[in-house]
Amino acid sequence: MTKKRKDHESCSNEDSKRSRPLNDPVSPESNASILVPDTPQSPIKKKVSIIVPDTPQSQIKKKVSSANSSLGNGCDLSKIEQEGAEDGFSDEDFDIDDFSTTTIENPLHEFTKYNRYIVLGIEITGNLKVVYCKQASSEAKVTLKLSGEWYHCNIVPESYIHVICDTDPNNEIDISNENSNMVILHPDILVSPTTISSSVRCPRQAVLGEVFKPTVGYSCNEVMLQGTINHALFDAALRNQNFDDKFLQEKLVDVLESDEIIDSLSCMDLDKEYMVEKLTPSIKLLSAWTNKFCKASGATVSYGQQGDEVTKIDKVLDIEENIWSPKYGCKGKVDATVRIHSQSKSRVSPIEVKSGGSRNSLGSVDHRAQVILYTMMLEERYKDKVEKGLLYYIKGKQTIGVPSSAVERRALTMKRNEIAGALYDILRREKVQLPDLVNDKMSCKYCNHQLSCSLAFKSFEDMDSDFHPYPEMLENNISTLSQVHLDYFKKFSRLCLQEAQVSNKSSKMPWDSACKKYSKLTLTNVSSNHGFYHNFTFRFPINPRNTFLRLGDYVIISKEDGSAYNLLAGFITSLTDTTLELYSSDTNLENSPHHRTGPSYFLTPHSSLSSLHTSLGNLTSFMAPGERAEKWRRCVVEGAAPHFNNTLFSYTQEAGISREYAAGEGGDLLLSLNEDQRAAVEKAVAVDDYLCVLGMPGTGKTSTISCLIQLLVARGNTVLLTAYTHSAVDNMVMKLPPSLDVVRLGAPGRIHPGVKARSSQVLTSHIRDPKMLRQFYQSKAVVATTCLGLKHSVFEYRRFDYCIIDEASQITQPICIGPLLLSDRCAKFVLFLLFDLYELPSNKFIK
Repeated sequence: MTKKRKDHESCSNEDSKRSRPLNDPVSPESNASILVPDTPQSPIKKKVSIIVPDTPQSQIKKKVSSANSSLGNGCDLSKIEQEGAEDGFSDEDFDIDDFSTTTIENPLHEFTKYNRYIVLGIEITGNLKVVYCKQASSEAKVTLKLSGEWYHCNIVPESYIHVICDTDPNNEIDISNENSNMVILHPDILVSPTTISSSVRCPRQAVLGEVFKPTVGYSCNEVMLQGTINHALFDAALRNQNFDDKFLQEKLVDVLESDEIIDSLSCMDLDKEYMVEKLTPSIKLLSAWTNKFCKASGATVSYGQQGDEVTKIDKVLDIEENIWSPKYGCKGKVDATVRIHSQSKSRVSPIEVKSGGSRNSLGSVDHRAQVILYTMMLEERYKDKVEKGLLYYIKGKQTIGVPSSAVERRALTMKRNEIAGALYDILRREKVQLPDLVNDKMSCKYCNHQLSCSLAFKSFEDMDSDFHPYPEMLENNISTLSQVHLDYFKKFSRLCLQEAQVSNKSSKMPWDSACKKYSKLTLTNVSSNHGFYHNFTFRFPINPRNTFLRLGDYVIISKEDGSAYNLLAGFITSLTDTTLELYSSDTNLENSPHHRTGPSYFLTPHSSLSSLHTSLGNLTSFMAPGERAEKWRRCVVEGAAPHFNNTLFSYTQEAGISREYAAGEGGDLLLSLNEDQRAAVEKAVAVDDYLCVLGMPGTGKTSTISCLIQLLVARGNTVLLTAYTHSAVDNMVMKLPPSLDVVRLGAPGRIHPGVKARSSQVLTSHIRDPKMLRQFYQSKAVVATTCLGLKHSVFEYRRFDYCIIDEASQITQPICIGPLLLSDRCAKFVLFLLFDLYELPSNKFIK
């Protein structure tokens, strides 16, 4: 359906410098106006934008005007094939030395060489788009000539691009349908194959999924859980090279004993016996498949127009291989990387495993696209041609060969560029302009991003309902919202984007020479305890007080030679002048095929956009239909005053209750409170909806919270206790007496040692029954976690009488909304604010 935007507004750049969308690097900020050189192809001089590196030679005053460039429809991916199925998988094993001597014919195909260019200007002549570039690492200039489908690439001045070409570029590179040359837009925006493949049907959904991610509640269902377990069994069979039914049955029991699975079962109130019954048929299918492809002489696989091939898995190279690809601008995990023997040749191949089945013999178009993208990423990792992959549907008993042709690679690269371009506009330039809606009612009806799509349509795109292809769906999502609510959503979304730009301003990727790093790290040992603790030694001693590293920081470990990035990511749990300990919940680097002894690694900081995702996700959920959301919108957006009941409050009586509850542990707390502290406690007990408590440092806010929680629990209430930082949550928990029934949720590496005895990992380590685990969490009077830690399964079924947020004035309002969104489970909401509410930069959010 063709439609036009009504007075389309893009976000202002006034208050923002830049953003680093999904790992985009910092681009130079100095700009200048230039004239495109006169060439035979460009007889007319055009004023365009140029980005000039910040060097002493180029501190030039800025004056920019942009050249026009058109956004085309990209490439039709219907060439790949047809419809649908399911998802999932898990970890590692192998030796990579066989590939270390691989020779590369052309030096430009060196997979660790990244041809980064800055776009100086663009000129369009007929069906030819000429792009003038400068190499990012030098003053060398190059001209790109884009034609065919590449003509539609939405390249913009001042942006970074990566050029892949077959020949020495010299001064001109021809990029067309007639050769295999490619342009990767914004290459440091890493997009997952899952996102790219979903954009084949709806690019808008793919972009929304990368920005407006769900943030509250536990996203798990039985089908997803069965898929996860099936992948774990497939993993175990390949890793151990044991494909017997009996072995897989034993492994199923082991998998069902893992913390993650027990947690998921407790969330859905399912037991292990039920899952064993459901998954036993899959064990037989997995055993038959792995025996056929790994132990026997192989099996015949159809590779479409390329014919049938007898295919046998010679060796498992890696399981759940995590790949960051700066060459193709992608990131993701490959279910299984194997070496396949076919037609007297040995080759590297990805295997994508799906739990369900496909409705046709070619597999889902989305799933085929994933496999093709994995072949491209594995080429970069293994420095070897990867021209085919396998797609295996467990329940469907289908094994499909997926060739990776130049046409399909080009089409998917253009889809990836379309997504990266939209993310660049949203996260760096605050220009929330999404791909157009698709005219596909079924896709829209079952889309997980219906709400965020509708909100963007009415707020950022400012469109009339008449222009929506399915107005009834639009009305279902936003009929309860007024213009005030839409303006609130738009305003705070913009503020969140601006905040992300500032906080990620100096972030750089591991392959960037300007990235902060520590080189020549040696892995000495790995220990396991609810995850994996990696111990590294520095080549030279460091000063822990004079470094960018801090306890609790999230960092990335990569290969020193640049052959593999993000082999390990985790939190720093210990730091000395010679050693560093890193905690990862799911990765053991010693099991990686890329692990090497000696000083083989380097460490870099990692700036995540999780806070932005949480904020935008909270704002989206805050606009959802429903009585509870409407109630809180009246309080927050419309400014409704809080309501208080007429509960009689006797300090003597309440102190008696508290004393009896906390005998010998400060039962006189209430009587020791001063007048203001008592007033805060009295108001908190009497409030029906929300209460804000304001106090200067040293006025006893934390002590008041501790007293209030003890009193509420003594009165039979339950409490959700939150704050923005782990340290703030831990400080509050340490103030509570040992007899108080508290559980602290959070990653082990982020919890203070003084609180670990109350952590969920310690308290539930002996519980192996899902129903008992559910009972444990339901029985706890106080649950403590950060505002960003609300995706735990407990919030799917627990209800709380009170929610308390400490240091709320240090939190932006969209983050505060997270706990508030659990308000159908929280009868009352109490915020404790710092004294400088009107001084902090965040006051524009709080007010």
